[in-house]
Amino acid sequence: MNRTIAMAVVKGAKQNVGVLEQGVNAGKYIDTYQKSCVPVLSAGDPWCAAFVVYRFVSAAEVLR
Repeated sequence: MNRTIAMAVVKGAKQNVGVLEQGVNAGKYIDTYQKSCVPVLSAGDPWCAAFVVYRFVSAAEVLR
């Protein structure tokens, strides 16, 4: 089984350990995660799922 994308997602996620919100559902990195889900999410929306989407999109781009 090929787990290349999954491994790239984990590697990228590890780079974000320690990222904290600045305020409520905001901050430099959180804004980046949320933008990966536009038009579904807007600034200030919960960002947990957006983080997962961002990591998968980033991993796919790296592996192209």
